[in-house]
Amino acid sequence: MAGALFFQGEAGPSGQTRMTENLARIFEACEKFYSGTLESEAFLEEVAWLEGLLDLARRQGLGDGCQEFEAGLALLHQAGELGDRALLDAGRRRLWEGAGRLQAAG
Repeated sequence: MAGALFFQGEAGPSGQTRMTENLARIFEACEKFYSGTLESEAFLEEVAWLEGLLDLARRQGLGDGCQEFEAGLALLHQAGELGDRALLDAGRRRLWEGAGRLQAAG
């Protein structure tokens, strides 16, 4: 189940959101993009991959948190296109908040 990929993992700093394999993957891509070791095109491929997982989760009936998560992905997409670090940071925060809501709903 794709939605489960958002749920499994260790509790994060907030105590509510758990770090999953998929969140770790996108956050690692964010770090690499931020540091300049991941090119924009490769970063945007990582964002598209996670957008696909979100689409799968929606089709499985997950609702609460999807909008927040999608907003975070949109910010990351913009960050990848523009090379904007502020958008990258904002996108990561929105993803984390959305993941917490998805996990709470799951």
